[in-house]
Amino acid sequence: MNINKTRLRHLLQNIRELRILPTISRRCKELPEGTFFCPFQVFGFGHVMIEHHKRKIVLVNIGGVKMPFYLSTGKGKRTVAPTAGRWFPFWGLDPDGWFNKGSNQAILDYYGSEVLRQVAEALDRKWGDIRGKKIGVLVGDWRNDPEQWTSVREQINVDVKGPLLKAGDNYIDYSEFKLSTPEAFYDRVRRVLDRINKGLSSAG
Repeated sequence: MNINKTRLRHLLQNIRELRILPTISRRCKELPEGTFFCPFQVFGFGHVMIEHHKRKIVLVNIGGVKMPFYLSTGKGKRTVAPTAGRWFPFWGLDPDGWFNKGSNQAILDYYGSEVLRQVAEALDRKWGDIRGKKIGVLVGDWRNDPEQWTSVREQINVDVKGPLLKAGDNYIDYSEFKLSTPEAFYDRVRRVLDRINKGLSSAG
């Protein structure tokens, strides 16, 4: 029987991480009221945190919306103000691994959302800058493990992907393309934030 060495390596890493998952899970209590972590499923194991392209990612349920947050490396093009080692929300991953984010000012302002700020700052306080620590399972991408990559992308994008927009007789799913136009990107942001606010209001 042939053994997929990549999957075996991930399995062994997952087994090692079972020892630290309870510690991470207890930190759910540190999030603002009405929010909690949603574990990622990777090869049948639940992980509160994953790492993709040297960025750690968590998924937080806020008012019924699964919102992804990433730990900034500070090495991107948006370096007008320091972001390295801080947690920020983002708006899904494109098939090639592109992190959909807004302008540097929008990122630092948490897209004008107080609840996103509260969650990000809770992550800053309780985890902080853990870029160099081995926490969270490493996930592949479209080049070395397309099956795993598709599964992880779907989990990240489940509630923040773009709407289906009419283009002639067809519909275009803007979650499958880089949102190069500010209008398309911020329309997505507004839609997701509206859902979060409605969910929190109905829960309160």
